[in-house]
Amino acid sequence: MPPGADGEQAPADPTTDIPAPISKSALKKTAVLAPPAPANHPGGAATRFDCTVLKKGWGFKEGSFVKSWRKRWFILREKMQREFKSMPDISHVLLYFQTMEQAANGLIPTGAIPLSSKNTNVEVTTRGNRKCLAITTNGVKRVLYLQPCGKVKKESMQDPEAKEASMEEALGEWTQVLTTFEVPSGFGRLRMDTLGQPPVRVSQLIEDEYGSEDEREGVSYEFASESLADGGEENLQQNTEPLRANLVIGLENDQFKDVLQKVFLLKQTHPKNIGIGAFDSAYFSTLSTDDKLSLLQIINSGIENPSSTMGCYAMQPSDYDRFRPFFAKVLAAYHGVGEDAKHVNNWDLSSVGTDGAPPVLDLSLLGLPPLSMRVRVGRNLHGYPLPGAMSKADRVALEARMCEALAVLQGMEEYGGRYHSLTPGHAAAIDDATYAALVDEHIMFKNMADDPYLVAAGIAADWPHGRGCYVSEDRSVVVWVGEEDHLRVISMHTGTVLSAAFDRLRAALDVLGGIDGLAFAMSPDYGVVTSCPTNVGSGMRASVLLPLPRLTADGTDTAARAIATPLGLSVRGVGGARSRVGADGMCDVSLSARLCVTEAHALVRLYDGLKLLKRHDTSAAPQTASVDPASGSPLANRCPDVHCIYCKKRLGAVQL
Repeated sequence: MPPGADGEQAPADPTTDIPAPISKSALKKTAVLAPPAPANHPGGAATRFDCTVLKKGWGFKEGSFVKSWRKRWFILREKMQREFKSMPDISHVLLYFQTMEQAANGLIPTGAIPLSSKNTNVEVTTRGNRKCLAITTNGVKRVLYLQPCGKVKKESMQDPEAKEASMEEALGEWTQVLTTFEVPSGFGRLRMDTLGQPPVRVSQLIEDEYGSEDEREGVSYEFASESLADGGEENLQQNTEPLRANLVIGLENDQFKDVLQKVFLLKQTHPKNIGIGAFDSAYFSTLSTDDKLSLLQIINSGIENPSSTMGCYAMQPSDYDRFRPFFAKVLAAYHGVGEDAKHVNNWDLSSVGTDGAPPVLDLSLLGLPPLSMRVRVGRNLHGYPLPGAMSKADRVALEARMCEALAVLQGMEEYGGRYHSLTPGHAAAIDDATYAALVDEHIMFKNMADDPYLVAAGIAADWPHGRGCYVSEDRSVVVWVGEEDHLRVISMHTGTVLSAAFDRLRAALDVLGGIDGLAFAMSPDYGVVTSCPTNVGSGMRASVLLPLPRLTADGTDTAARAIATPLGLSVRGVGGARSRVGADGMCDVSLSARLCVTEAHALVRLYDGLKLLKRHDTSAAPQTASVDPASGSPLANRCPDVHCIYCKKRLGAVQL
């Protein structure tokens, strides 16, 4: 077997005291968590690398492209021996991590800033309403803005003066240590290592791309780092030459070199990130500077959240057509359609019935009781940026325009109701207690600033300005304003006729779409335009809260998803994505398809999926009732139907 096969490190060279090169397959593991050092590593396999830590703590960092603030764990330490070899003036490094555990476990940092006592400048400044530190080094053009977090006792959390004092103290401490590089009282030696590998450092590959130190003058050194043994760069270059060559095409402008290097590494370490995977440096190099900035803003959520599945958000209604080479790949990867796919919108249920009559979608025929069901659509207004690119003024103006439009619904007898605004000082503003009550009822959306994906995309910016929701008198129609899309129009219904909520939603949309000057953004090829590519096409999500007590007997929705996924259905907890199964096995079941599926067809497919899930749950045995004859272990949620292809797949085709 050749060296480096199956992700293993090549045999160590006994003639040298450094680890052997790392293979391409091993790189994927190495870039996240470094493996133990080889036995011939200096000091042995258990070697740990010490350095002096001057300062550490939580703080907020302003994004490089999307100007939102993100909480990070900062560590200021001295430079290690193997770092920044071509930059002799560098004496210290400021690392920042997404979590404290990421740093403690030796994982790669989100960024690494080299600092020099000769060329580092620190000033206290104000960005918006935040008092922060502006840090520059080596004459770089970009500035790192850091707002350190102060320490306040619990009993003083509501005291503005105590908060202000703690912030001033934190600013003073960080300013002193960043300008003098003296170890503060109470700090000392701290072990900093990557589980036995050479220390985390800026890759020689990056240094090679930047050229000599004189050539790097004026360039930001805010890099994503990776942990590689000395001597591994040559092997990496050989194994990733196609990717690296693709990257170099886009490295014509120093302004983009650091972020492109991050994308280059993420392509290798997070291949399931669709937005990062669809990014093509050759295409990027053909764009104007403004378009390059726009495309980087589109994928910023995927850069900041590497484990994201989608990894991108559109910023303008025209983005899907403007950046078609990029979005065609994204939509094809997620929706399972061709890159030349075209969507058709059609709400007419009779088009999917028989003899021109709409189908009967009555859940009582399946033996189900009245269930809670929702049908919602995302809509964005023509003439406004999408939420990720909106300014505070844009958000407030959009809310004002929608208040005028929603007044039409309020004036109709079949709707009525009122608008609830979260914007401070708005005529329809509500207090915190009312907001919390609406959230608990699943009528109002939660605080968007708590969602890291929306924060990185710029969608959560300026919270809570320009946000609110309309609720009809009977609470069956809700319109969210200023969430992930400009509008989320929701129809809620408890009953057995699935099309009841569908028809009421369509009627409300017809009213809003018929108002003069209120036009929804549409793409000629992709249909409804939404911020997230997952919703493009119909923009519709129809869901039902369905009890599946036997399929969820283990407390998870794993078995239910195994049946639902091949049908194009999504199963999740009652609280939304990444939430737990509710009491009595209650699950949120919806159709995951949006693109190249008409609204009418989507509703029929949901009904058919509910029918199959109900049948499997009814026939499934209790969790401890059946045993796998091969292993003797209990089989959860066993379906006795030997011909059931879903259960055969899920349970390994056990012969009865």
